[in-house]
Amino acid sequence: MIFFCSEWLQRGVCSTCGSPLIVIYDEDPAPVILIGSLDHPDDWPLTQDGWWGHAYVDEKVSWHVISDDMPQFALNYPEIPEGQGGTS
Repeated sequence: MIFFCSEWLQRGVCSTCGSPLIVIYDEDPAPVILIGSLDHPDDWPLTQDGWWGHAYVDEKVSWHVISDDMPQFALNYPEIPEGQGGTS
């Protein structure tokens, strides 16, 4: 089930349990698939060739250590290149 959260954001949830599955921004209709919604998330590793990484790292708790080489952003991600959406 997909519903509007705001004028520019839609969310897709499981119609049985309500678990969040996807997010769709009006600026880029490619859905952002939430990794926690996958049965086998290890089958979909992030790679260095995408726009993604760790957002809001300035706000993380001090004991959380980011130990990979993915880009880190103090706040939100930079502007996402058109057409890349969040389909990883």
